[in-house]
Amino acid sequence: MSSSDHSSLSDDALMALLASGDVEALGTLVQRHQRLAWSVALRFTGDRTAAEDLVQDTFLTLLEKADGYRPRGLFVAYLLRILTHKAISLKRRKVPEEFQELEHSSPEEDTASSLESKAQKARVQNALARLPERQRMALILRFYEDLSGVEIASIMKTSTKSVEHLLA
Repeated sequence: MSSSDHSSLSDDALMALLASGDVEALGTLVQRHQRLAWSVALRFTGDRTAAEDLVQDTFLTLLEKADGYRPRGLFVAYLLRILTHKAISLKRRKVPEEFQELEHSSPEEDTASSLESKAQKARVQNALARLPERQRMALILRFYEDLSGVEIASIMKTSTKSVEHLLA
């Protein structure tokens, strides 16, 4: 099956193809979900290099575990569950003292309000970096990725009540 044929397939169908050895299916999954994975990884690690490594490792794990995948819910929850576990394991190492800028700015954006906004983002990023890993991930998924408590509970393999406590 050519890669252009893959674009119309569901994530679950792509995982079935991947499990049967069709590596092009992984490319389609990466194209679909790379931006979300990158966003979560960067916000969690605060480091572009670590986020890139985390996303690559997540998709490699997806490839390795393709034959064990069972469509029981949303594929994106499965993907983010892998990323979450890897991110928390990664953060057993030292938390960076300062987060890098998460967005590139152009020279014309360097106004007083833009600088104030950047300072606010930096304060939020520093506060997130100091939180326990599970709480940080729950907050990122809720407030940056706009996922529901039920979705977060599924991704983090916990109860919605636990998610509520993490978000409190």
